[in-house]
Amino acid sequence: MPDVPRGSATDSETVLLVDDDEAVRQYVGYILRRYGYRVLEASGGAEALHLCTQHEGPIHLLLTDIQMLDMTGPELAPRALVLRPHLQVLYMSAQFSEDVLSQLEGQPLQPFIQKPFTSEALVHTIRHLLGPSDSGPC
Repeated sequence: MPDVPRGSATDSETVLLVDDDEAVRQYVGYILRRYGYRVLEASGGAEALHLCTQHEGPIHLLLTDIQMLDMTGPELAPRALVLRPHLQVLYMSAQFSEDVLSQLEGQPLQPFIQKPFTSEALVHTIRHLLGPSDSGPC
């Protein structure tokens, strides 16, 4: 794993990371933790919804892959928002194609980050969504 600088999150922000690729989930989770985020990991939509109902603390951001086996990110997000109305959503995908665009139609424009992304790009995008932290700039 690369050495990632610490200190972007306030250490009180929780990210629900959803990706059915275990290697991606481990890597992105590692980056987020190194930047100070609390991370809940789910391998798919059903597990993510379970975490939304069972996690006692706040969840600030849903970071979800668009294309997954059990449920797409665009199917997951509205269901998660019913459970957690203040949740911010950030989609990620390695393929940003017409098919992916069609999955997002009819939904409010959500932020998107293209895989592969750098740790700096990911944290910058998250900081933009969640607002500035007390720990200094990203």
